[in-house]
Amino acid sequence: MIIVTQETCDDNNTFINDGCSSSCQLESGYICSGSPSVCVSTCGDGVKAFDEGCDDGPDRITDNTDGCLYNCTIQRGWSCIPLQNGTSNCSEVCGNGVKTKTENCDDGGIADGDGCDQNCQYENGFDCTEDDSGITTCIRIRDSPAVVKGGSNNLVAVYAVVPTVIGLLAIGAVVVFILLRKYRKRSLYEPDYSGLAFGVDGTAAADPIPSDHVKHGMAELEALLISNNTLVMAVCNTTQSTEMDRISKALTYIFYEKGHLLEILKVRISHEIHVADSVNTLFRATSFASKMFTTYSKIIGLPYLWNTLGLIMYELRDMGSGEVESKYKSKASQRSLMSHTSIEVDPNKMGEEADTIANQLQLQLIVHQVWKTIIDSEPNVPIQFRKLFNHIGQEMPKRFAEQQPFYFAIGSFFFLRFIVPSLTTPHVYGLLDEPPNETVQRFLILISKTLQNIANGTLPGKKEQYMESMNDFISSHIAPANEFFDKMAVDHNDPIPPDPFSVPANTYSNAVFSLYKHVEAALPKINAALDDQPDGQEVKQKLQALFQ
Repeated sequence: MIIVTQETCDDNNTFINDGCSSSCQLESGYICSGSPSVCVSTCGDGVKAFDEGCDDGPDRITDNTDGCLYNCTIQRGWSCIPLQNGTSNCSEVCGNGVKTKTENCDDGGIADGDGCDQNCQYENGFDCTEDDSGITTCIRIRDSPAVVKGGSNNLVAVYAVVPTVIGLLAIGAVVVFILLRKYRKRSLYEPDYSGLAFGVDGTAAADPIPSDHVKHGMAELEALLISNNTLVMAVCNTTQSTEMDRISKALTYIFYEKGHLLEILKVRISHEIHVADSVNTLFRATSFASKMFTTYSKIIGLPYLWNTLGLIMYELRDMGSGEVESKYKSKASQRSLMSHTSIEVDPNKMGEEADTIANQLQLQLIVHQVWKTIIDSEPNVPIQFRKLFNHIGQEMPKRFAEQQPFYFAIGSFFFLRFIVPSLTTPHVYGLLDEPPNETVQRFLILISKTLQNIANGTLPGKKEQYMESMNDFISSHIAPANEFFDKMAVDHNDPIPPDPFSVPANTYSNAVFSLYKHVEAALPKINAALDDQPDGQEVKQKLQALFQ
């Protein structure tokens, strides 16, 4: 691509927010050079570029306490907004659980009377401490004078003569205070579900910006897809495996936004059950139904996951990080019950001093607790999941006479495509705020392997002989698992709740545009797939008119 006179840059694409605009003009906060142009943001020029969190000018190098760091990222606990002149205005955010330079405390709230007031300043009568994450925890000191706030901010200490009984209660309160300080709890906060479901923030610009002609075609294709399942099936059946992730996600976003996703998922599930060679090939990794459900489950199921497994996940993280230990010290050579926190059962990964039996029992105990938590959560399983599982229960007998394939199918959707990924990548599903360390990751893999064996109704294979110690444990949990699947597949005819949030506009536009270009490129294959369908000729004519 050669830069012409009217262009100030040309990076060989029509993206915006990459330094060179769709009209080939230099964007603020970037410098571009070469042909085709290579553009980079200029951190420290006082103009916030798209890939910068903030930019407050040259003082970024010497002042890293104003909310905008040296690398133009926003300092933890601050909020930055761009001004009209392009620079960033950063301010501390009181109540977000991160203590900044002008705050004495930050307990994650802005209520008075809890030790840390609405301005993030200490209140009298409390003892406050700050944990490693920056969250302040305050505990009332019962012996301190009560405090009355006057209109002119005068503080009046009020003392009372305490009867003997009250004095004894005060002593008890001091004991409780000491215990609470030693074993104080950290607050857990729900994640940004929409951001997790659709990406970082769902506001990425359309890639690239389509012409008016293409926009018209996108609208027509969108309407044709929504009104015609035959076209959807033809698109799915002709998509190569390398394109399935992108196209399945695009279809999920479109049908979810239009309120028809459950309908098209049921159609796809019925088709895949009908054409399956055996239960072993049903809903595998290359299944469109599986891929669409995986995307859909992150939109609908994240709150359920958080409320079911959030606390357990942080406890597992602490256990694998060595934060679970005895609170006592002894000079004698004594072994603490709290010192054994490993669940590793693979001899090749265990140290010489490892206790194999203890590890196996520990793994069984933890898996059982996780399993019991999931089983007890059955009433809270999203209604949308229930309706899909009920549909699977209706369709499976048409193809497989036995009941076991039904359990296998439900296990594939609920565990293999939802629960297990959330355990092995907890930060992707909002169960942890950062990726787990190597030890915790190994714990989660072992737990997930065991849960998946239970869900599949199978025992570990020969390649994982170290898991044979779990055989009896797994076998004893298969029947309760099937009962759980039966309950989840009951449709109580509850109304489907409103969708929790909409697909961000640019994410949706990108999905429609991606699908439009895919159909255009694969049109000969799609037309061939439509030949055998009753209404295929009518759909082909509409596609021909759309892409002529």
